[in-house]
Amino acid sequence: MMKRWRNLWIVICFLVFAFIIAVYMNTEHSSTSNESSFKNENNEVSRWYSRSPKTILTDADAETNINNMKAIQKSGWKLLIQDGQPVSFNGNASGRNETMEKSAINLINGGYEILLDNDGNIVDIKLNKDAEQLLAKQQKQIQNQQDQEKQNQEQNEHDRQYSIIQNNIDDIHRYVGNGYRFKMSNDEDGTVITWNIHNKSDNSPGLEYSINKLINMGISVKSDNEGKITGFTFNQTDFYEDKFNLYDMTK
Repeated sequence: MMKRWRNLWIVICFLVFAFIIAVYMNTEHSSTSNESSFKNENNEVSRWYSRSPKTILTDADAETNINNMKAIQKSGWKLLIQDGQPVSFNGNASGRNETMEKSAINLINGGYEILLDNDGNIVDIKLNKDAEQLLAKQQKQIQNQQDQEKQNQEQNEHDRQYSIIQNNIDDIHRYVGNGYRFKMSNDEDGTVITWNIHNKSDNSPGLEYSINKLINMGISVKSDNEGKITGFTFNQTDFYEDKFNLYDMTK
């Protein structure tokens, strides 16, 4: 008798334990299902976005399109996606709303995702995660392009200055070959004075210009006691003497 009661007790305990496990498993599954799905008043939400957006809308353009859709939805229009294309409808009006559909296309193609419930109500509009990565990549590309453009501009300006220096050195070499000499005045202005060994009254505005141009660019013009230009001293590290044809001014 005692053995039979003991067996019955074991069966009852087993059934209770099995019931507790079943309840727990069912509760756990329901919780997981609810957490992994989008809900809007018990209406499932679908996400619509481009898997490969080609560009990202600016904040201003995105805001304009989003505001358009919000305003249109308030007037009773809804939206569905059919064959990958937005289709608008209104139970109180015939036809379709082109502005709403165009805004939806702009947003989807521009890296945004539109969340719709089964009734066609817009639940949310936000930037897609894939688009965020694309945006970061595009911003990096833009920054790299800007850096490259800045580098090219600096290099072009440097090349331009090199050309200016060489052209003035060429002019000075020609003037020296034609007998022109120079000296600096003793006044505070340090005016360049030029003359020709064949005619003391013959000065050279061109030689004066070239000498002043080099001085203003940080290049000193050297001369001997008779005023003949013998060479140049580069005082700026931006320019290197070996890049120029400096001629042999000592001959």
